[in-house]
Amino acid sequence: MVTNRSMLRSLLTIQTILASVLVLGYSILLIVYFTKGLEESNYYDMYREVQHFSKVYEQNKQERLPHSIQYDGYLGWKQLPTSMQKKFPRLQHITQIEFRQFKIERSEVGISPPKRLVYVVAQPLFDGKTFYLVRNIVVEEYVGIVSDRIEKIMALTIPIGLVFISLFLIPIYIMFKRFTRPMQKLEEWSADLTLENTKEQVPDFRFIELNRIANRQNSAFKKIGDLLESEHDFFRHASHEFRTPISVIKNGAELLKRIVTKKQSITTIDRLSRAAVNMQHMSETLLWLSRDDSRILEKSNADVTLIIHEIIEDNQYLLESKQVSLNIELTNIPIMVAATPCRIVLNNIVRNAFQYTYNGDIHISFKDNCFSTRNTNVIDVDNEFDEANSDDYGYGFGLKLVQKIMKKTKWIYQNNEIPGGRHVTVLFKDND
Repeated sequence: MVTNRSMLRSLLTIQTILASVLVLGYSILLIVYFTKGLEESNYYDMYREVQHFSKVYEQNKQERLPHSIQYDGYLGWKQLPTSMQKKFPRLQHITQIEFRQFKIERSEVGISPPKRLVYVVAQPLFDGKTFYLVRNIVVEEYVGIVSDRIEKIMALTIPIGLVFISLFLIPIYIMFKRFTRPMQKLEEWSADLTLENTKEQVPDFRFIELNRIANRQNSAFKKIGDLLESEHDFFRHASHEFRTPISVIKNGAELLKRIVTKKQSITTIDRLSRAAVNMQHMSETLLWLSRDDSRILEKSNADVTLIIHEIIEDNQYLLESKQVSLNIELTNIPIMVAATPCRIVLNNIVRNAFQYTYNGDIHISFKDNCFSTRNTNVIDVDNEFDEANSDDYGYGFGLKLVQKIMKKTKWIYQNNEIPGGRHVTVLFKDND
């Protein structure tokens, strides 16, 4: 399946996704660092409190344990509340100061916010005892105090993210525009490139890669033009060169028919003469196709009916010794048509219909600017024509030339297979 997708839009989509992922990733990272920062801040405050208590306790064991709105101190594992012992069992036996991250108690299962946060710092004392400093934070109370400030911070995060994405995408958009504009010019230049303007100077598309593509495409067109010109020259030269030997053969055949009296020799001479006529028609067709001059398509008031009668008479020899019924239905109305291609097309169609009909009917008609031939074969077992061995039953090289002529003239051409033969129609449509 072919898809029409803009390169600029695709690149911008990819960059937008990348920028969004980058902003989201950094936002998550900031949240993580913020949480870690809170933990480190709590640890630092609690560490200072523990160190102060250790020094004072070493001087006076009767020092009062800290109990305030922020901290609760406990001397020894047994003094620690049972709930804390269950939550932090590893702190019972320690050899150095340790800090344990908070335990979370949720009010319900799922992604609901924590109900309570607990921080514990354990410090071994000089007398073998352990000092535990605990900090409890009730989230609802804490959030109630700082929620307004958090909301302001979160509200500020969104526009900052949008500004970041804009600053990320605008330079990329400008850069892509700078790149795609020469590509669009290359596309427009390629669409207008023809064999006639390949000799013109190739435009500068600002980038080496695009200039290479343009030069290679221009070179390819030049090679194609040279090949077509060589082909046209060959057809023209061959057709002109054929004229002389064909004329010699035709004139010689006419002269021999006047001199020779034997019936068998006359038959051979007739075959020679008809072969010369066929070669002449083919030569004219090739010469016409090789021309690029638009004047050969100039229309004139042509008597198509007369042309058809002449073509039937010229190809009548193809029906000799055949059991073929020829039906002709023509309307004698001249039409505006290019005479040369018209004669070539009709001659090829009629000749092929005559040539490939062995035992059957041929119906030729012309009316309402439409020429039609219908040839059908009734194959006998004794007939030398083997339909199964004919890969191109009914038509050969001549109609391939007809198809090329149709492309030049824009006439409507149909070639349909029917039981035993073909039905061919040509509509001389006025496309002006």
